[in-house]
Amino acid sequence: MVAAMTLDKVVSMQLLEGGIDSCIFENFLYHTLYKIRTDPKQRDKHVVILLDNATIHKVSGVFETARRMKATVLMNAEYSPYLNPIE
Repeated sequence: MVAAMTLDKVVSMQLLEGGIDSCIFENFLYHTLYKIRTDPKQRDKHVVILLDNATIHKVSGVFETARRMKATVLMNAEYSPYLNPIE
């Protein structure tokens, strides 16, 4: 499962069988940002995308998609167990 959420709601989610590669993630990101940018209530809001340092998050297509959709990408610190409750 891959999901995009705000402090109070899930904006978008996708269930997939198997793993997620960078191409699937980039496609999910594009469709999520497109949904936000075409919604009259949300299109002018500043969008910040917080990603961990997974390899699929670091491909250039992710940053290019975010730039085209006028979103800011922030990367989590290299190793942040305090930000990941599973660790």
